Amino acid sequence: MPREKLHRLLQDLQSELATPAQLNPEELAELRSVEGQISDLLHSGEGDGVRQSVEEAITRIETAHPQAAGVLRQVVDTLSGMGI
Repeated sequence: MPREKLHRLLQDLQSELATPAQLNPEELAELRSVEGQISDLLHSGEGDGVRQSVEEAITRIETAHPQAAGVLRQVVDTLSGMGI
């Protein structure tokens, strides 16, 4: 169940990234990196550092991009539920 939720959240994040004009290049690069880490976690089960990366991304984007930050907060909650 948590993996399915994480997959849905990854899709939500990808939707947010589909409109990159709202993001500056640094934010976009950071979110793409987080997206890749979440995808790797789903495919390989390896989640080293992903939670920390997500939390750092939230801190950087939460004011300017609250919807993306909200998705990332749900990712952190889901990772916590998975023991990561």
